[in-house]
Parts: sequence; structure tokens; C-alpha cells
Amino acid sequence: MSDLKKVGGFIRFKTLPLLLVIMLLSGCSLFQTRSADEIAVIHTDDSYADTFKELGIGMVGNYSLKLHRADRSWVNIWVEGYKKGKKQDDPLLALSYGHYPDETYEGRVGLTWIYGTDNKDMIKLYTGNSSAGMLEIDQFLGDKTEYGKTGWEYTTGEEGISLKSGETAIIGSFRMNKGSLRTGYDWNNPEAVEEMIQSNDIVMLLKIKVREEESKR
Repeated sequence: MSDLKKVGGFIRFKTLPLLLVIMLLSGCSLFQTRSADEIAVIHTDDSYADTFKELGIGMVGNYSLKLHRADRSWVNIWVEGYKKGKKQDDPLLALSYGHYPDETYEGRVGLTWIYGTDNKDMIKLYTGNSSAGMLEIDQFLGDKTEYGKTGWEYTTGEEGISLKSGETAIIGSFRMNKGSLRTGYDWNNPEAVEEMIQSNDIVMLLKIKVREEESKR
């Protein structure tokens, strides 16, 4: 008995659900899968932002990082500082970690900005089980009252960022400016990022890089 029925010159499948199952079983996936080159993926996790805002203690950029080959991965996260368009010689703050005992790992990573007294604000990098010490950034910022606009922006997008081994990605941006703060930059475009740096008085970029190494076990 035929599984096809001709209607008005067209062939209609009476067993379409069965054919879809056959396609899936034969390896014809209908869903997007991650690239084989992807070593990690990072997503925004804004669950702590409201607490910081309600308490008025500062700001936080919090993320969920998943490592696909955690036992062979080394993570570097750091803050680059720019003042009047000029990059600071060294990162303001940096943190490195990795080589987990398990093949995969998923945990928190992020940057906190703590409002201090007498213009002595501090920043801190953290992961789920480690952190870099608090750093006073008053010398870098200068007099905050000079800047009329401040803003923190996640740059990972709604779908997060897929990372390949050795690839550097911008995951967050903090800006201070006497003028207005423009949004909507293309963070994957180096020219757009450079335009943003040059058009703001103070810029801090949160960056991440995951590198695959031989297992230490």
C-alpha cells in the first residue's frame, strides 16, 4: 500500500512524523549543534545585578562559563583600561585558572565594581572558587565628578559567545564620559570597538580567553 497520496497535482505524505524520525535516526539533524572547535561558551547571568542596585554598593557583571574540555583548558580573564583613548600599559586586573579534574565544568565568572568612600572605588574579578584581590582604581579614574554619564554593558548577546581555543572575546564594557553614552556597538568589529574607545573618556573592557593544553593528569 502506498504511503503517498496525490492531491491536486501535489504529493502529500501521510506518514510525515515517521519520516522525521527516520531523518533524525539517520543523522540528519534538524537542530543546530555546537562547532567541534568550540572549547567553551559564556552567557550572561544577571541574577546578582538587582541586589547590587538595591543596596547601592556598586555594579556586577556576572556570567555562566561552560568548559567542554575542562581538564585541558586554561582560562584567562582580565580588565583592560583606556583613558582618553590611550590603553594602559598593563591590565588593571587579571585572573587565570583551569585544569579541572573533570572533563566538563560549568560555573560563575565575573567582575564586581564596589563604590568606595572618598572616590576610592574598587574592582574584583572572581570565579566560582577563586578570585583576584580588590584593586583600588581611583588613580585610574581620577575625579569621577567630571564625568556626567556612566554605564556597564554586557557584550555577549542573547545567545552568548562561543569560544575557540586561544580566541579572545570582549564580554563586558564599563564606560564613563562627559558627553552622552552611545549604545549598539558591534563588539565583533575591531573598528567599532576602537571608535567606542576613542569617543569615551574612561573605558574598561572585560576580556576572556580559553586555551586548550595537554592534560596535567
